[in-house]
Amino acid sequence: VSLSFVDPIQTGTITVTKDASPNDSQDFTFSLDGNAFSLDDDGDNANALSNTHSFTVPVGNHSLSETDIPTGWSLTSLKCTDPSGGTTTSDETASISLAKNETVSCTYKDTFTPGDVGLGTTAVSAGGDAWNDIATLSSDGTHPVTGSVKFFACDVAATATACTTGGTQVGTAADVTHVAGSSYTATTNATYTAPTAGWTCFRAEYTSTSGFYASSNHTNATTECFLKQ
Repeated sequence: VSLSFVDPIQTGTITVTKDASPNDSQDFTFSLDGNAFSLDDDGDNANALSNTHSFTVPVGNHSLSETDIPTGWSLTSLKCTDPSGGTTTSDETASISLAKNETVSCTYKDTFTPGDVGLGTTAVSAGGDAWNDIATLSSDGTHPVTGSVKFFACDVAATATACTTGGTQVGTAADVTHVAGSSYTATTNATYTAPTAGWTCFRAEYTSTSGFYASSNHTNATTECFLKQ
């Protein structure tokens, strides 16, 4: 007696990985053949959401997509490895041709576009002819503002004149500190006294250490300036 068996259900594996730059607790949504699921890449795969998930599915054609990409993020890379070579990608979609017992792995990399901290500055008298400069910065309400601010005093002029480069650095770089809510600040750690009479304006340089905020500069001829008689 000769017997033959046919495997009625042939399966393979599709593994999806999220790579967020920088790491963040933001949830990213996906669809595999119309079935929604979520991943995040916060560096902790032991919490509610991992950055990777594997699905055992029947062989054949499958459609995998990232959906509803969050504000501020953009898909910068979609790469899939397929031992049988039957997978193609286009924009946010991977069209997978899955063979028996194989594993197709797809990695979605999303990159955050750094935001603006709304750097502002105000010159404040320290008594006599000495002055400080105070910087204000704002977060997006989710990610803390980190980094430091350098302050510079522009050359003395007959009228209030802002400078976008140069000047004399006042003290050393001051760390950004949290005030409350989305408000942050940094202050000169040394006072500045103009060498001669006239108008002096400050300028500030914020250097970000967060992937969520861009470095920026600020100066103006109003709140940043003081007059030495």
